[in-house]
Amino acid sequence: MKGRRKVNKKNIPKQRQKWFNQKCHTLKKNLRNLGKLITIYPNNTYLKHTFFSKKKEYKCLLRKLKRQFHNTILEKIEALADNNPNEYWKLVNSIKTSQKSKDHNEISSSEWFEYFKNLNKNEHLCSEESSTEAKIVKDYNKWAAQKIDVLDRPISTEELYKISKKLKNKKHAPMIHYR
Repeated sequence: MKGRRKVNKKNIPKQRQKWFNQKCHTLKKNLRNLGKLITIYPNNTYLKHTFFSKKKEYKCLLRKLKRQFHNTILEKIEALADNNPNEYWKLVNSIKTSQKSKDHNEISSSEWFEYFKNLNKNEHLCSEESSTEAKIVKDYNKWAAQKIDVLDRPISTEELYKISKKLKNKKHAPMIHYR
């Protein structure tokens, strides 16, 4: 089972990145093992230190290899563009096919156009009477038509006394300090 590729849930074999080599694999394996040890011994500072240093080393290695891989492809493209057009187009097409396999859920331009064309049509909008804004305005107008003078009259001492009785003993409202 060592030489086989891992298969995900959809039975599609995982493709390794072309720049992912054996050193990356061993570092990833070591990092995973250290992570398992940390779950067993979470307070061990030495394990944490080695885990984070390995993680940093792994990420740096991945970045370095990815950068080198992309640079070599660019150098190949530049070299083959003038010297060997057939190889150049093979390389370009291989890059295109690898990117197309990643982006298989693309939306066609006609679908985009139709969607945005129909976006602001009145079919999607509700009538003015049933819209939320219209309901809010109608409720406000009803409220404004009623003459409620609760807020327009002064607060009496009886009201203050009744409200203070409802408060819990030895509790008061928080003081507001103005500066």
